[in-house]
Amino acid sequence: MGGKFGRRRIIGRKTLEGFVAGLTASFLLASVIVSPLVASVGSIGAKVMELVDVPDDNLTMMIVAGALMTLATVNLQ
Repeated sequence: MGGKFGRRRIIGRKTLEGFVAGLTASFLLASVIVSPLVASVGSIGAKVMELVDVPDDNLTMMIVAGALMTLATVNLQ
């Protein structure tokens, strides 16, 4: 989405518009399953991981988001 509509580049081909759209979508979807606080921790972690140029960000994003949400859930109890 950001590639087509994005104008403001953040890092490489990543755009601010795509980052915000992805962050919003991941937060809304995660909020259906977990609390909004835990969803925000996981969403932000996943999107920051996407900005870091790793070879397979589709795998690492999910691992980082899951780990951060698990830590956030444990720390909230």
